[in-house]
Amino acid sequence: MDLEEYLSNMFISTDFYGNFKCRAGECKHTCCAGWEIDIDDISLERFRSYDGELGKKMKEVIAFDDGEYHFINDENDRCPFLRGDGLCQLIIEKGEDDLSDICALHPRFYFDIDDFWFSGHGMACEVVSDQLVSSLKGRDLCFIIEDEENYIEDNKKDLKGLLKLMSFDSSNIKMHLSDYIKEKAFFDTKICHSIISKTEEIDNEWLKEIAGIDKISNEELMQFYSKDKEFIDACDRIYQYIFYRALEKVHDHSLETIEKYAAVNCQYVIMYLMANKDMTLSDAVRRWSQQIEYAVENSEYVMTEVERINNAENI
Repeated sequence: MDLEEYLSNMFISTDFYGNFKCRAGECKHTCCAGWEIDIDDISLERFRSYDGELGKKMKEVIAFDDGEYHFINDENDRCPFLRGDGLCQLIIEKGEDDLSDICALHPRFYFDIDDFWFSGHGMACEVVSDQLVSSLKGRDLCFIIEDEENYIEDNKKDLKGLLKLMSFDSSNIKMHLSDYIKEKAFFDTKICHSIISKTEEIDNEWLKEIAGIDKISNEELMQFYSKDKEFIDACDRIYQYIFYRALEKVHDHSLETIEKYAAVNCQYVIMYLMANKDMTLSDAVRRWSQQIEYAVENSEYVMTEVERINNAENI
């Protein structure tokens, strides 16, 4: 069997993918609030079969809008099955196997590029943002290539190695956010903010949190970013993970556009942190993810706008 035939069995993930564990009731930023939770058809049929008090409640909290069934959040914008202790009533009473697809999968993501299959976790989850910022050490993420027959002996790659394995020409692609610093190629802070600020806000708090970001100068950004090596390393990992996540769009946008998309978003994470001094870098990553990564229209707008500006001004 040659490599081309074998690629259909290649599965890619980060080396910390298997370490994920939901914090459940200990989570400070539950994913069961602030979102409209959709219900897939198979789960809907199962939910409608419930009897007793749970069945009665289920009938009261399911709505149909814009062609989708979803749960009706309570007055505090929380899932109706999210208990006061942060645990899920459905899991407690029925078990994890009874969850709808979106709840069972979150925060995992999966996508394919040709014969490669990718997996990871969304950065809106505090576990993932904490891992990127605090739990991992060093400058580079490590990507694991899994295959049933161990066809590839060296199954651990950095971002450059991953792109090479996929036969991408990455000779002009920057592998670290810090490479932009060396070449003084950071996006102008005004341009960066002009792109992100035009996305639809995920909630009212976002507008409050980005107030004043437009006043940050390039010099202030450079000074803040360069404060210590641990921070720089963490930003490099965030940049690489955003790059990895955005590879899903590589058939619609160039690799150079994806590179600059990762740079703009990572830069905005830093600017957001500068404007919210009571937050941590992990908080900034998590909030950016809610606003951009988990809002399909917003992420596509940023990608398209970065591409447009890059083509027009060669930034």
